[in-house]
Amino acid sequence: MRVSHYAENLLGSSSFAVAAEEILVDLVKVPVGELGFDVARRKEIYAKAVGVFGFQICPAEVGPQFRLQNKNQPHGERLIVGMEPIIGLNRRPELFVIENSNDLWLRTFCDGTHFYWKGAQHFLFILPRRQ
Repeated sequence: MRVSHYAENLLGSSSFAVAAEEILVDLVKVPVGELGFDVARRKEIYAKAVGVFGFQICPAEVGPQFRLQNKNQPHGERLIVGMEPIIGLNRRPELFVIENSNDLWLRTFCDGTHFYWKGAQHFLFILPRRQ
């Protein structure tokens, strides 16, 4: 597995935290288009995912954990972690991205207020467990 320079920086950031105790979460892959958007800003995507579909925002540690635990990710798949952004090296908000592009990667994407996500892009969210 490979970790980009930008992802490595986020992992070392004081804003990156891990849970004190291990927790099990169910994740759901959601294309932006299935949320009803051709293109949308992150805040619009999150509002719909949480408010309408009942998903939960992921803690940032989902990115590296998902990368470590999913060695059979389909080639060409790219998943954006539905997390609160962390300010990265270039002083911009960044999200973890898990992808398989000939190698298994943990990367980041910049997510500024001017940035739009396309309908075919997939986000990871937490699917709440029924009690």
